Amino acid sequence: HLKQEQQSRQSVHLSSTSLPQPQQSVWDSSFSNAVIAVFSMVDCLSAQILKSNLNEIIEIVVYCLSVTASTTLVEVEKSCNDIPSLLRSRSMRALQVILRIDSAALTAHLNIIIPVLINSAQKDRWAAQRFAAVEGLLSLTQQLPYPRLFPYKKAVCKGLAVVLDDKKAAVRCMASRARNEWLITK
Repeated sequence: HLKQEQQSRQSVHLSSTSLPQPQQSVWDSSFSNAVIAVFSMVDCLSAQILKSNLNEIIEIVVYCLSVTASTTLVEVEKSCNDIPSLLRSRSMRALQVILRIDSAALTAHLNIIIPVLINSAQKDRWAAQRFAAVEGLLSLTQQLPYPRLFPYKKAVCKGLAVVLDDKKAAVRCMASRARNEWLITK
């Protein structure tokens, strides 16, 4: 088992220096497929392996969340595939895993992560994506200290108030829980 984990550690080497520029077509590239594959494995990797590559993973997660959030529906329809949605979904899942492992490492990126999660919770066309975004906002309150969250409290509560009117009951319920947590967090 130890030998297998050492091989996994050697094979999981990420580099954030090769991120495509935002104006490039991220959806048609092998980059998207590789990132989706890596993010799909995040749940299965041990915390030790993830910690050894945490900074690179965080940079890629933040990049993917910000790029997919800035993508319009027209761009997605032109690409003729659902890679942006899948990439956003896997990025949010990886974000939740990172929060469990080392939430302090994300504090430098909250100014990007929180607006993206709010935007996704309000405007994503898939209920599962909206649910995951709200769940991510809830996870932040459970994993990060209040002083780190305070600057975003007003914007998150206002953003989640919009989600309370979502057409799906599960999203509304999660939004209610998340908003209550943000309101009472001290």
